[in-house]
Amino acid sequence: MSPPTLDQLHTYHAQERVIFSKLVLMFSRSPSESLLIMATWFWLENFGFEEIFSTIFALPDQLIASFANEAVCCFRCIESVHPPNGFDQIPLTSRYLQKHISLPMIYKHRYTAIAGIKTFLTTICSRIFSDILTQVLPYSSPPFSVPGLHYSLIIPGFPHPTFGNINVMRPDVVDGANTFNSNSSFLFPKGLWEWNDHCIESENDRTMFITFSRGFPVSRAEVKELFTNRFGEKCVKKLGQIDQSSCVVLAMEAPLKHRLHSGLRLWEFPDQYVIEPTDGSAAPCLDISRLDGSMKLIDQVAECNSLRVPKIRSIFGVVGMLKLLAGSYLVVVTESESVGSFLGHAIFRINSLKVLPCDHSLKNSPEEQKKVETDFSRLLSVAERTNGLYFSYEINLTLSAQRLHDLGDESKSLPLWRQAEPRFLWNNYMLEVLIDNKLDQFLLPVIQGNILYSISSFSSISVLCRIMTIGRDIVDITLIARRCTRRNGTRMWRRGADPDGYVANFVESEQIVHMNGYTSSFVQIRGSMPFMWDQIVDLTYKPKFEIVQPEEAARIAERHILDLRKKYGSVLAVDLVNKHGGEGRLSERFAGAMQHINGDDVRYLHFDFHHICGHIHFERLAILYEQMEDFLDKNGYFLLNEKGEKMKEQSGIVRTNCIDCLDRTNVTQASFNNNMTSMIGRKMLELQLRRIGVFGAEEAISSHLNFDERYKILWANHGDDISIQYSGTPALKGDFVR
Repeated sequence: MSPPTLDQLHTYHAQERVIFSKLVLMFSRSPSESLLIMATWFWLENFGFEEIFSTIFALPDQLIASFANEAVCCFRCIESVHPPNGFDQIPLTSRYLQKHISLPMIYKHRYTAIAGIKTFLTTICSRIFSDILTQVLPYSSPPFSVPGLHYSLIIPGFPHPTFGNINVMRPDVVDGANTFNSNSSFLFPKGLWEWNDHCIESENDRTMFITFSRGFPVSRAEVKELFTNRFGEKCVKKLGQIDQSSCVVLAMEAPLKHRLHSGLRLWEFPDQYVIEPTDGSAAPCLDISRLDGSMKLIDQVAECNSLRVPKIRSIFGVVGMLKLLAGSYLVVVTESESVGSFLGHAIFRINSLKVLPCDHSLKNSPEEQKKVETDFSRLLSVAERTNGLYFSYEINLTLSAQRLHDLGDESKSLPLWRQAEPRFLWNNYMLEVLIDNKLDQFLLPVIQGNILYSISSFSSISVLCRIMTIGRDIVDITLIARRCTRRNGTRMWRRGADPDGYVANFVESEQIVHMNGYTSSFVQIRGSMPFMWDQIVDLTYKPKFEIVQPEEAARIAERHILDLRKKYGSVLAVDLVNKHGGEGRLSERFAGAMQHINGDDVRYLHFDFHHICGHIHFERLAILYEQMEDFLDKNGYFLLNEKGEKMKEQSGIVRTNCIDCLDRTNVTQASFNNNMTSMIGRKMLELQLRRIGVFGAEEAISSHLNFDERYKILWANHGDDISIQYSGTPALKGDFVR
């Protein structure tokens, strides 16, 4: 029996080819990562998780992207020599395949998985995706041609250190013919990945004249959709119609010059560091001198010899450069893991940073300067242990979903660091050297806070044409905490506000819901009381509070609140501290400062949490909610429909504080349920689900026990992470929220 032809393989694997095309064309994943994702799914299907591709094929694009993020977690777990620690669930895969699957389970079968993924890469993926890879990879003709010798595609990222090499023949030498003529490869003769920062073509060279020969009327919108669906929103710059039925003019915009490198290799030479892009972008390498930290772009890595033997490792981003007295220090990401998605784009948590010294010039420095430099450089080890750092190669994490949606086209075309909100850009200062050197593709914006992700389901009953069907509604919830960098410091040592109105422990919390094609977001904030006050640390259990420059309190509070109004709209300041004692003096000062600011768009609300709720009567938070309900109803939440059109927007913010802005604030911001009462996060989620049509008018989260449990844990973990960053310990009331 003869082996199957390439056409037969394409037909048999039609679903897999569509999914792979989406990974590399629609989602802009690198070819090497996309191949590993597909090979991982092939192995899982062979391992016993049947129908994985038909399941993925039937999903909307956003869920396919999330599925792919979990596949990345799988093969990164497999290639790691250490078992998974911490985030070990892949809930979407488990939910849709209706089988338990976790990273520890996969790691248990690590060697079987490595062998399986290698096999599927070389026997299946190398053949069925060769024509698609021709589209997205640059074609480099050999320096000389030998008749009868076939040349394989060069795929950046292979050979892979764990999964080996993959030999992909160009489709024009497979089965004797080019099998991709029917597709749109004519658009990019050198492939999408060749169309990069160094391909600066004139507008004339980027203009197409397309004729529709059969004379059917074709609208400009239909033509634009044809290209944007396949090549992304940014591919069309101008679209002009010459004739209603025959010809249009299409000007292709140059690709995003500032696309971040999603794969990097670090070469550590004795005299230089070289950072080489490995994401298939054909971009130059970054050369950093170990003498003085100076930077420049070079075409390729220098040759190695016995005198210059480099240490080579994979890294996941450049965080920036720090300068001390005499030396400079490069900070890079050496370990990261995928933790979910934000508006369909993968999010990664930094698990390990590495500080690389560029201090050879110290050899000629005075001894005293060497000593001071050494002492300071030791402090940089603290940066390597910083927790709660997150990044994305594709989307700006410093902005809420609403602010991202409202960005103009010009702003969206800027590199991510220029779109970023400086308050939440953790490495703002460290990026300055790279910005000065115009290294946009290496500038990785990082936020501090936390990003938690959960997928749950509701059982829903609907009646259609008198036929009752029972389906499953999947709700995808992401919680993002963005910590402000303007008044950093830990509890006790950093309280109140500075003279410019920036407050300690200022955190923006965003709850994002994806369901049935809708996207909804609700933002709230926390922060220390906005005037100058301290807590003098001593040996007492609860050190005394001290108000600093009380005559300045009203001015500083006004400056803080006006800044919030500018960024968020109306402001409801909820003060949860005690009415008496040391806390009472602070609350009195806060209330007095707010008297000069209160108005139609600003309101101050005091609620003595400890006096009213005590240690156990948290159901009394319903009293607080009743006083807030009008504000929440009026200012609403952000909502996009299935077409990405804005249906609602959030026009105001709730600002919550206690003393630390931790325990009492967590309970109030998060989710509370007792006798059907609700607090801010839970209440807004129920309103959103009713608006989307998932919940009935009186339906509540508490009636869905599995989801209710997951939702409580999500908010409790959110509060714990914020607390650890500010105080060093988890939230004291975390068990209650759970």
